[in-house]
Amino acid sequence: GSSLSAARAIVQDADRTLEPGDPVRSLARFRLAEELSWSGRFEETIAEIDEALSDPMRRLPDGDYKVISALEYRAHALGYARDRAQQRQAQERIVALARENFGPGHQETLAQITTLANFLLGSGQDYVPAAVRMQEKNYVAQRSLLGPVHGDVLRSSATLQGLLEDNGELSRMRELARESYEALVAGRGARHPRTLRALNDYGGALLAAGEYDEALRVLREADALIDEVVQGATQDTLNRKRRLHAA
Repeated sequence: GSSLSAARAIVQDADRTLEPGDPVRSLARFRLAEELSWSGRFEETIAEIDEALSDPMRRLPDGDYKVISALEYRAHALGYARDRAQQRQAQERIVALARENFGPGHQETLAQITTLANFLLGSGQDYVPAAVRMQEKNYVAQRSLLGPVHGDVLRSSATLQGLLEDNGELSRMRELARESYEALVAGRGARHPRTLRALNDYGGALLAAGEYDEALRVLREADALIDEVVQGATQDTLNRKRRLHAA
């Protein structure tokens, strides 16, 4: 598309006009890599990011974040290219870089560990027990740092639930799903969309744990609340339109 052509032109112009080692050349290649990724051209995405990282992006004011962002695109491109082993190694590199530059307890580092746990979730049974231990520790640290209803913490909980299910720890998975739901009720209210999603997830966890009667009750409650909230939102929209036309 035109945006991809424009990104290629910017890279060519940067290579022609800027000195080798200028971090802006790396930024131009990173922008091209983004466009390639969005276009589904993952092998080219990886090649451009590798080229971008050969220049010192860290000389930029937010260089460490730029490097990590570039590596994230590379890791996801590897996943789309179906190279799970290299994807996992790439994410391990990101975690190491985050620990080195931001510290082990930094929000960015903890979020990257959750991403690594997600990749391990799809890497086969051999990785699951170690991934559970890593992500349980990570989840506790994130919850302590950010609170129970922060987006990073909810994502971390969902990842841990998936790992626990794969590891056969269904009771712990169920309890974690309930913990997330109850925290959202307290923090955002019972009718908040994220709370309703968590209630539905809790019903799914009960189902996976074999608690069919309770799962059915919770899933029915979730369905009823979702219908009520959606209908209420639709009616509110109609009422606003009527007021607007009457004005």
